[in-house]
Amino acid sequence: MTAPSCSQPAGEDPDDTGRLHELRRELDLWGIVIEDPAEGMPMSVLHLSGLWCEIDLRSSGALALVYLPLERDLRRHEAVWLALALLDGNGPPGPGADVVPDPGLPLKEAAARVLTARGMAAEPGQTDYGDGEVTPALLVSNPADQTRGHLTITGERELVWECHFPGPGSPGLLPSGIARAIAAALAGAPGDRRAL
Repeated sequence: MTAPSCSQPAGEDPDDTGRLHELRRELDLWGIVIEDPAEGMPMSVLHLSGLWCEIDLRSSGALALVYLPLERDLRRHEAVWLALALLDGNGPPGPGADVVPDPGLPLKEAAARVLTARGMAAEPGQTDYGDGEVTPALLVSNPADQTRGHLTITGERELVWECHFPGPGSPGLLPSGIARAIAAALAGAPGDRRAL
């Protein structure tokens, strides 16, 4: 399985611009500030400490959230938290949930074990950034709710979540649902927590 390219320009659908503005308003309600949507340009999430995060609309119509810790690798528990916050319609795991990955395993294997135990589909794959180089990745989705899209963990550093807005005959998430998922993920982003 191959994840879609992560560097495609935004679509030309005028509805997309309206949805991006609505998403921006919804995120603002959650206290998440993003740059103004500009056609064809990704929007950075502002005021994050130790993280680079941006929202982009792909030519395929998918909305993408790119999450990249600064000056460090993605942590095992961070990858699990983000995947569950974004892909599980019930939000991230509660404090009593058993979601601690094995610290002795590589990131993708440790995350895959916990995520599959929580009902997610996690399988090895690859991603192509359009430069001809293919990079190994972990592809994660929620078989119980395909409207939540899929998540790709590339290398040890980057996590990309892609979902769709609903369309005629195609399921997806409304801007309010996307904003809720992003807020849940970023609220628990363990940028300052101890690495496992």
